[in-house]
Amino acid sequence: MYKRYTVIMLLTLIVLLSQPGWVYACGGKDVILSEDPALVVQNDRFDDQGNLLIQKSKANISPALAQAIVTGFLKKAMSDPPLPLTFRKLEKVHGKLIYQFQSQPLSDYNGKYHLGPVNFIVDRLVLDVDAATGNLYLANGCGAAPGQLLYKYNPSDFKAMTTSIQPTLISNNTNFIARRTGNSIKIDGRIGPEEWKNTGHKYFYLGTYKPHAPSQPHRKAYYYAEVWSQIDDGNIYFAVKTDTPYWVALMFKDEPNLGMLGSYRDAKVMKSNGEISDRYFTQRKDKSFYLAFDKKDHILSKGSYQGDFYTYEFAFPLKSNDPEDVAFEEGKAYNMLLLVGNTLDHYGIFTLNKAHANHDHSRNNKEHTDVWASNEETIRIGSPADRDIYGNPVRPVLASYVSGFDPAKDNNHFHYAGASIQDFNKRASKTRFISWLSVILSLFGAGIIMIRFRSSPPDRIKQAAGGRDLLKIKWFRRLVTYKYFRYIFIIPTLAVFLLIIYLGFFDIQDGRRNIATVFTWTLWWSLLIFSFIIAGRLWCMMCPFAALGDLSQKFISLNRKLPRRLQNMGFQTLAFVLLTWAFAITAFSSKPVITAVVIVSILIAAVIFSMIYQRRSFCRHICPIGAVIGIYSMVSPIELRAAKEDRCTAHGEKTCRDACPMLESPYQMDNNVYCNFCMKCQPACPSRNLSLRLRTFGKDIYDSLHKSCSEALASLFLLGVVIVETLAMTSSWRPLKATLGIWTGISSPALLYSIIFFFVVLLPVGIFYLICYILKLWLGKEQFRTQGLFTEFAFLFIPMGIALHLAHNIQHLFIEGPIVVPATVRFLQGIGIGTSLFLNWNPPPLLGLEPIFFIQMSIIVGGLGFTMFVMYRKLRRFRWPLKQAYKTVVVMSLYALIVVLTSIYMLGLPMSVRHVH
Repeated sequence: MYKRYTVIMLLTLIVLLSQPGWVYACGGKDVILSEDPALVVQNDRFDDQGNLLIQKSKANISPALAQAIVTGFLKKAMSDPPLPLTFRKLEKVHGKLIYQFQSQPLSDYNGKYHLGPVNFIVDRLVLDVDAATGNLYLANGCGAAPGQLLYKYNPSDFKAMTTSIQPTLISNNTNFIARRTGNSIKIDGRIGPEEWKNTGHKYFYLGTYKPHAPSQPHRKAYYYAEVWSQIDDGNIYFAVKTDTPYWVALMFKDEPNLGMLGSYRDAKVMKSNGEISDRYFTQRKDKSFYLAFDKKDHILSKGSYQGDFYTYEFAFPLKSNDPEDVAFEEGKAYNMLLLVGNTLDHYGIFTLNKAHANHDHSRNNKEHTDVWASNEETIRIGSPADRDIYGNPVRPVLASYVSGFDPAKDNNHFHYAGASIQDFNKRASKTRFISWLSVILSLFGAGIIMIRFRSSPPDRIKQAAGGRDLLKIKWFRRLVTYKYFRYIFIIPTLAVFLLIIYLGFFDIQDGRRNIATVFTWTLWWSLLIFSFIIAGRLWCMMCPFAALGDLSQKFISLNRKLPRRLQNMGFQTLAFVLLTWAFAITAFSSKPVITAVVIVSILIAAVIFSMIYQRRSFCRHICPIGAVIGIYSMVSPIELRAAKEDRCTAHGEKTCRDACPMLESPYQMDNNVYCNFCMKCQPACPSRNLSLRLRTFGKDIYDSLHKSCSEALASLFLLGVVIVETLAMTSSWRPLKATLGIWTGISSPALLYSIIFFFVVLLPVGIFYLICYILKLWLGKEQFRTQGLFTEFAFLFIPMGIALHLAHNIQHLFIEGPIVVPATVRFLQGIGIGTSLFLNWNPPPLLGLEPIFFIQMSIIVGGLGFTMFVMYRKLRRFRWPLKQAYKTVVVMSLYALIVVLTSIYMLGLPMSVRHVH
């Protein structure tokens, strides 16, 4: 008989180990076996601890025999039985009196149980022995009641059992005890070791654990938590430590038996923003479940902290007299459950498990919430269990108050919630609408240009300088010509960059916490693009690289001219492309030490070049961000120009040229590409013939006569860089790399990224050169050269490059920008400032994806309109026949439409928070 059921057990275990088991848990009642004769005529009597009293005679199977049945069966059924057993309890459930045992962890068992609209995984077998019949069941029934029959008791299998010593079985015998410790507790969320010593201490591991590096996210749901508890005369205290940034809840049941989730009516919810609230389990009208706020919050004190983990401390009364709260009594046991969501806020209790796909509560899961729960754990209040299953007094021996620790799952670490932002509905349809709108606007713009040309033919009259001269404002002129004007900006900027270098090397190597990376890539780089548009190359005036280069020249200066082949924008354009590529490959934004190395490398290069070559030759022709600054500065509404050209012509000694650190000639300058508004030319001009004027945005693009092919190439290479960086943030990036890998057989992610990167960077240049070649043929190949058309018209698309760059950076700024606050607070706390401020490493974004999307699209469409405007202004300067002007408008409008539709398509795809490489 035993062998027969051994086969059944083996088959059952095969099923269990291959697929999840499902437990639909209801409640049972703890039992004390009594010899009180009154129980013969009086049923449902309870003792002072709420245990059901049952006649001892109804337990035909002794504790020793029950334990032997389970132990012997596991030894027969499994080659490596998970022994020794742990006795859980004696209870009456669904009319059966059962002994319930729990095995040790099974390495290959990953049973997925279900107690409501949540998931929870156990790694132990729970086995029941019927105290009346001796039958052995797998506890997969309601309330862990006897479920699947594993072995039908046969007395002959136990004839050899001669021991008369009965084991002492104690129900709800746990070392997780909220006891009086006399500890002095400061509720600040920091969980001081002295505050929580000798307290109940329980480890929880939810979901599927797989070892991984701290920088890697969990591929499958997994959460770790520790819970401490203690009491004093009237209150109970809890401390929780976890790796998850998402909401966590402790739920309590007013007795210690297994039950459905709804029986855990009392809940305390913790959120990583510091909120800890008193809640209760309830159901909405749409049949979804959630933890609603209590009408009165009974949490007396609370604190949270984010250091190496998320930690919480809170206290509440043992008895609050609130019907939604559990009333805790010393000497009694209760059940507790740990719940963890996958969202920062609590939207409800849902599961994404497919078995619930057709349930009402799953259909209303709009935020894609997936909640995981721990095993139901017993917590005792005040003291250990003091009686066995016969009601005899006992004193359990507890080695410690710590339970549940698994050394195999000790690789836990802090996780961020950056990927939790949900996309918005109808992104694709809104993108299509904006695409058609852009097509209409481009056609309308091209038509307006043609109509304007017909009514007012083009001319070659160079526009006179206009706008107010800011240098005629006395206080402003005194300020910018002040001897130490530049140092007002240089000194703090240099100090910040030196600090960034130091912290990059010596502070924590966590890109979200170290201000070296946060300030450099999230704040400075995102905001720098805005400064170009407003103030041109003003950043270069205060640049710390240039400042240290200037300083080095005071000690060593060979004062050589830069080789002629480098006196263009070619080298720095290539350097910017390579720097952007390296940024993606090595993930500068998440690695403070690499950030510091890059900054130091540029700094060393600036110093060396400054000692060898004239003035700021490095800034003008070598600096890797010089190209993007110079090209984008052409749209700035500020210009430094000669007030009267004839006065400069009459002045033979060009003192302003000699004073300019950027090797410019202010007297004949007609664009902002190299001017950094340092104002050194102002005091050098004896006739005060230089003006600083406000002007139309983008005037340099259509009015400047000094343009080079390298600058034209730079403008299109910059467009290609921002296209590929934006594409890398979209949902199409991974499929694109996967497809390329299949076609080429390349498996290296870095190589695949590099191929796509350089191809896309070259694409705008190649397409525009083809466009110019077609235009040359259409206009007349004898009259025009492709290179000439390329150089002349490439600048028209600077507004579109800036627009896409702005749209790209706005997402970083609005979503990732708030991390600047906790990173700065952390730094200040490190030097003793603001130590009481709360750090939230998962700050909410400044805007959601939908408003960001509309801002981005507005910028892109605005960039298209700006391009059409500068095209019109530029073509008015040419004395071309109307037919040639019309052809040019058509071809350039076509290229503009290609760029804008590409930009809209990319921004219309679901976006990730940070580049995906």
